[in-house]
Amino acid sequence: MTDQSASSSFMDHFAELRHRLIVCAAVLIALSVASYVFVEDIYGFLVKPLADAMGPNDSQRLIYTNLTEAFFTYMKVSVFTGAFLTFPFLLLQIWRFISPGLYDSEKNNVWPTAVSELGLESASPTPISLTRTVPAVVPSVFHRP
Repeated sequence: MTDQSASSSFMDHFAELRHRLIVCAAVLIALSVASYVFVEDIYGFLVKPLADAMGPNDSQRLIYTNLTEAFFTYMKVSVFTGAFLTFPFLLLQIWRFISPGLYDSEKNNVWPTAVSELGLESASPTPISLTRTVPAVVPSVFHRP
């Protein structure tokens, strides 16, 4: 009888994991569909540094070499935007799945560690260097003599 209760508990964990993964997939699909409504604005925001670097005399239109390339580019942008927006929910689902198996001392150490890691990552030179180098590098890369 011990083997049966252990296996049912194991199967209960798999059922809970499956449920959480299905919910995360549903949220990803819903946010991807919702972001497809705004895909032209998002795509314009992503292409703006290139358009600014090209200058007013150049054609600022992007050329698609395949019939379906524009549609699939918009689909990729909407799916990546949906994944970006789903990530906090995914982390919450991972936490809710893992937290029942942690001791109280381990649970108490997770949040300070996560907050300090977020602070250290945001204070790193990467975001600062990106905001300084992208406007300087993009025009020089696309500059035509």
